[in-house]
Amino acid sequence: MASLSWSRKYWTDKWDVEQAVRAAGFRYWTVLRPAFMMENFAQPKAAFMFPHLAAGEIATALLSSTRMQLISADDVGAFARAAFDDPSKHHGKNIELAAEALTMPEVASVLSRVTGRPVVNKSLTPEQALGRGLFPGWVRSQEWSNQVGYCASIADLKAYGIALTSFEQWAQDHRGQIHVV
Repeated sequence: MASLSWSRKYWTDKWDVEQAVRAAGFRYWTVLRPAFMMENFAQPKAAFMFPHLAAGEIATALLSSTRMQLISADDVGAFARAAFDDPSKHHGKNIELAAEALTMPEVASVLSRVTGRPVVNKSLTPEQALGRGLFPGWVRSQEWSNQVGYCASIADLKAYGIALTSFEQWAQDHRGQIHVV
């Protein structure tokens, strides 16, 4: 398995931006840290992230047992709106966002149900994933997910009173943008 050093700049750049926000002197600030976006399974993003999905396959270097925390863009927007509507309640918080954590076999099962087409998970080695045409940076992030992964406390997010969207509900709502033939 590859070293996590590949991601150092990615994560330090994010940290640097967050630190700039914290130090900027804003009266109020909130940092939202969304997990893996559900929208990555819809077009046009899926054509890049999951190029085999159209043929009914989720091919990744993710282990079949790896739980990927997922969040919808609408849920991120709901948290951003809440931070603007009540800035003092959210001031100074770093909020990790995820609605649920699913394995890719579970994601494939949901997409099969919603689209009415068979979708299977194919867990590949990083070398196999690269050989199947997956972008190297995306494969490296899958290796990171296998070893570290997102760490939102989904249970703690309930305290904010913002309804989170399940992957199943998101897929139903975006069925027309999920292309499986």
